[in-house]
Amino acid sequence: MNQTTYSRQRYTWNKISQIWVLYATVPKDYCDTYNLCGAHGNCISTQSPVCQCLEKFTPKSPESWNSMDWSQGCVRNKPLDCKKGDGFVKYVGLKLPDATNSWVSKTMNLKECRSECLQNCSCMAYTAANIKEGSGCAIWFGDLIDIRQFPVAGQEIYIRMNASESRGNKEENNQIDRGPKEDLELPLFQFTTIAKATNDFSFNNKIGEGGFGPVYKAWRLWKDGKPLELIEALPGETFNLSEVTRCINISLLCVQQHPDDRPSMSTVVWMLGGENTLPQPKEPGFFKGSGPYEPSSSSSNIELSSANEITTSLMYPR
Repeated sequence: MNQTTYSRQRYTWNKISQIWVLYATVPKDYCDTYNLCGAHGNCISTQSPVCQCLEKFTPKSPESWNSMDWSQGCVRNKPLDCKKGDGFVKYVGLKLPDATNSWVSKTMNLKECRSECLQNCSCMAYTAANIKEGSGCAIWFGDLIDIRQFPVAGQEIYIRMNASESRGNKEENNQIDRGPKEDLELPLFQFTTIAKATNDFSFNNKIGEGGFGPVYKAWRLWKDGKPLELIEALPGETFNLSEVTRCINISLLCVQQHPDDRPSMSTVVWMLGGENTLPQPKEPGFFKGSGPYEPSSSSSNIELSSANEITTSLMYPR
C-alpha cells in the first residue's frame, strides 16, 4: 500500500534488469475510488473536477461541492411526488450504481420492470438485469451511489424523476449522455517506426487498400486467434501480453467498414488507459480476402477495387 497516494501497487521482478517494475496500480484512476461523488454524483475521469451531478440534479450543499467535498452528493432539481405520479429519465454510458440496496428478477421484461418500480415509491431506478440480452429486471432503492461515466461501453439506467422532468419526451428518446467531448492529446509515431514495423511498407505485409491506406496482417492473425504473432520480441525487452492484445483490438476497431463502428480519438485514448471489455472488431473496411496484391509487369495502369467499392488507381512505370 502506497501511503502517500492511498493506492495499492503491484510490482513484478525483472530478471534481466534485476529491478522491481510497477505492474499495476489500484485504483487506476481517481474515479475508481468508491462513492467518490456521493449520492447521484457522476464521476467523469476526463472532467475537472471529476465529480459532476447527474443531469437534472444539483449539489445538495453547493458550498461544500464547490470546495471539492462531494460527500453530500446531489439532489433532484424537482422533488419526487409519488402520489401524483412520477416518471423516469433514461441515462446512458454509465457504470451502474452500487447494488447493495437492489433487487433482481430474471423473469421480468423491461416493461414489467418499469411497472414494478413505478408502483413502489421507494424504487429509485431500474434497468435490464441481463445487459447483453436486455432481459430481466434490476431495481434500486434509496440513493444511487458510486456512479461513473464511460465514453463507450457503458450501461443504461432509468432513474425516477418528478413527472414534470420526464414529461414531453418518450423515455427512449429522453437520454442523458454526458460523456467527455474534448480533444485529448495523442501520441505521435515517427515515420521510421512505421516503416520498420511494416518492413518498408512491403506488399508481402499488405492485405488490402483504400481511402484509409493499407491494412496489414493484424486482421488475418486476429481472426485466426494468433494476434501475438505480430510481436517481434527483442532480447532484453519484456511486455504485457494483455496490453499488446488490447492495442491490436483497438487498432482494428479504428479501421471498421462502417464509420459508426469506429471509436473517436478521445474514446481511443480512454480505451488505451482502461481495463474494460472492448467490443470485438468486425472485418476491416479495406480487407481483401484474396491476399496480397502482386503487380503485373505487363500492365502500366492497374485498378484495385476495395471492399467498400472505392476504386484506387496505381500507376507503375514501364
